[in-house]
Amino acid sequence: VDWWFKTDNGTIGSDQHDFYLIILHELIHGLGFSSSWDNTLEATVNQDTTGLTPIPDFGGDNDSQFEGFQEYIFDKYVKFIRNGAESTSTVYTSHLNESVPIGTSFDTNLEFTNQVKSSQQWEYAEFALISATTNDSLTFTPAEGTSHKEVIYLESSINPYLLGSSISHISLIYESTPDFLMKYIFNPGESLEYLVQRSGNYSSPIGPRILSILESMGYETDAYPNPIIPTYEP
Repeated sequence: VDWWFKTDNGTIGSDQHDFYLIILHELIHGLGFSSSWDNTLEATVNQDTTGLTPIPDFGGDNDSQFEGFQEYIFDKYVKFIRNGAESTSTVYTSHLNESVPIGTSFDTNLEFTNQVKSSQQWEYAEFALISATTNDSLTFTPAEGTSHKEVIYLESSINPYLLGSSISHISLIYESTPDFLMKYIFNPGESLEYLVQRSGNYSSPIGPRILSILESMGYETDAYPNPIIPTYEP
């Protein structure tokens, strides 16, 4: 990657990426803007992606004992839309945690994956994949009282599913809004300052929707000085 720094002489080149823009984007991910739902269950054993699950947790002797699929705090506010009906990430996770008895031990990842996929509950992983690859079928509903009240659409336009890009970003419908920072892709030759100007010169490169997502996860902002710290147990 050919990085451009604000301290460089001249403007950003057509093939360069603004280092500060990318660092700020990754910082927001590091603060918790990330979903546990992905395709690693199947990818780990070299199987094609037919469903998505949260990350499975293992403990006990040799970390071989299944302790359940675990959401991230971000997922507490995620909803899957299928056939016009909404279901929360937590509901889907609860169903998937019935696919294999909690406490069951497995000798290999393949054995675990095959048992989960052979269960009736695997259909919820399939439903999640459909939502994650269908436009306008994945949302984040900010916590009550946060600074932005409207539902936020997450990235679900990429088909086939793309690990690291799908779900854990906002939809490209916000590309020209002050929330551009958390879209999944940036064009070379565009500086952070240019994108802020293009989106209407909002007071910060971190737009109102992004702020409300951070607030929902318990972060304090000027507009939300007394956040409710989320409590969540899987």
